[in-house]
Amino acid sequence: MNSNLIKERIEAFAKKDDRINTEILNEITLYIYCSSFPDNDIFFLAKKFNNDVLFDLISYADGEPIILPDKMEFRNNYLVAICFYMKEVLDMTWTEIKEVLNLPEKDKDLISSISIGKKINKLKKKFSYDIQKLLKQIKITDIRDIVKEKEQLDERIRKDK
Repeated sequence: MNSNLIKERIEAFAKKDDRINTEILNEITLYIYCSSFPDNDIFFLAKKFNNDVLFDLISYADGEPIILPDKMEFRNNYLVAICFYMKEVLDMTWTEIKEVLNLPEKDKDLISSISIGKKINKLKKKFSYDIQKLLKQIKITDIRDIVKEKEQLDERIRKDK
């Protein structure tokens, strides 16, 4: 029996029986996690995430390590993603991007149009390569099906007007 099934059964029981206090149940669960797994991060994760997220993480990892970037790598990539979106999707200038982000003086150098611009160009090349790879995998019949579906959708939209 997997953990999701147990969770579903407890949730169903809690709906029928008002004696169940989920807060107390969660606190007992946290205590048991802390006692049973002193050498891993389950206690910390259980305090930070709801049970659904925790169950998904455990199902995904299943005892294997989850590798995460350090805080600086995460922050830098997050900034690249934001700048990419603002620059390429919203068509903003670097000045506009810097105004919107309004970083403190000590962090202003994080938004360097040169270094982030290079990363954005590299990302655009990767996107282009990935799209080309995907297009090569699509069969001509797939494209015809897509066109046919689009035409049918357009027709339905015209009829609804």
